[in-house]
Amino acid sequence: MLLLKLPLPQFQPTTSHAPKKHRIPQQILHNSIAKLVTLSQYTDIPSARYAQSANLINDKIYFVGGWDEKTFQIDVFYLDLSADFGIDNLPFKRINLNSSLFIAWHTANVYNDTQIIIIGGVTLNKENNQNILSQNESLIKLNESTIESFPLSKNGPSTRRSLNSVIDNTGTIYIFSGSNQADSGPTRGNLDTTMYKLKVVQNTWSAVPYIGSVDSALMPAFDYTATLLDDGRIIYIGGEYISGDRYRNMNEVWIYYTTTDKWEFKNCSGVNVKERASHTAVLGPDRFTIIIYGGYSLIPLTNDQALFILDTKKWRWSLPNINNPPVIRHGHTATMYNNYMIVAFGAQQEDINSVPISKNVISILDTNNNSYSWVEQFKLRDIVPIPSESDTPSPTTINPSQTSVSETSSSSRLGIIIGSMIGSAAVIIVAVIVAVFFYRRRRERQIIAEGHMHSPQVVNVENNRDSTRSSEIV
Repeated sequence: MLLLKLPLPQFQPTTSHAPKKHRIPQQILHNSIAKLVTLSQYTDIPSARYAQSANLINDKIYFVGGWDEKTFQIDVFYLDLSADFGIDNLPFKRINLNSSLFIAWHTANVYNDTQIIIIGGVTLNKENNQNILSQNESLIKLNESTIESFPLSKNGPSTRRSLNSVIDNTGTIYIFSGSNQADSGPTRGNLDTTMYKLKVVQNTWSAVPYIGSVDSALMPAFDYTATLLDDGRIIYIGGEYISGDRYRNMNEVWIYYTTTDKWEFKNCSGVNVKERASHTAVLGPDRFTIIIYGGYSLIPLTNDQALFILDTKKWRWSLPNINNPPVIRHGHTATMYNNYMIVAFGAQQEDINSVPISKNVISILDTNNNSYSWVEQFKLRDIVPIPSESDTPSPTTINPSQTSVSETSSSSRLGIIIGSMIGSAAVIIVAVIVAVFFYRRRRERQIIAEGHMHSPQVVNVENNRDSTRSSEIV
């Protein structure tokens, strides 16, 4: 396991003053400085590769390692997103290290916006120059330009490659399955279905075995994707496995609940998505759609089979209509930066061989308003900010049997509102009727009572009058 703590580069502004009588016009001076900065800043163009990792820290995407079909790519560099650029003039910057980092087919996560934690993968045995699985019993920390290592807990997962992982807002990394063979090819084996969790702060591992009604219901896999939703669910899509048809059905999605350590299976509808592995999946700006791109299959995928959208409210696949897609690739990385999905490096599939992409190593997908289009320019003015972590809900305890609140459709909500209004009106009407009824009953009783009070007085008066008359006659 590698922990990379990266420095945030500091650029000192420079100024130049010409003599007053020979002063260069301000606009020309600015343009000249911009060209000089561009030429000096964009000279660190990395070589072609695939099976690298990519992580976003603030406004930079950090890339680590990779493979070019012959050797490891040992550099660490970043793509600067703080200014506009085009795909033919990429602002890469290499980070100088005091030692080489031989790593590919690994997984990486950002912790605390300052560190990159690398787990698993394939590395080089310098003694015999052979590829071996990276050991998990060490933690390599890159502090500015140095690499340090120290022992890890022995309760972690076994060595593995071609895996994917996520980290939640508690600082816990989730690792599932992977391949246990250092060399690629059809003989790659996969591992069990145990979920391994690493608490970064405590540096402790724990294992959660899969418990299902059928032991083989959840298939171990490698070269799949794992996407963390804001409510704490991890969505696993695609990948390759040894038994059966070798490739997972893309319409069959597995969900892991980080709050309950339970699994759930979803059968997705919509368009048919061809089976694949070594693709990418990112959470869209709306925070409920997953964008998958690329991958390889037994029969090479075509460009019109590259990009699909999964709606996790309806569990439905869709195929956006996009013109001029780039050459499909696998072993690449995809990183969301607001409304831009930035696809980097990767390889083309040619039968059973992989050829690293050497031209147009960066492709940019603009997802603004769910209107997907491939663009050649990264423009800050076109950026639509997405909610920050403070704006998104923290994970809550969700059981697989519960229906997500987000799955309630707008029509259902409208029905609830109308039903509530009708119910409230009915209650008011009943209350008025009851009030009127009791008022009338009370009034009737009051009238009757008043009648009883006045009747004896009338009789007495008449009796008195009769008595008087009788006396007068006598």
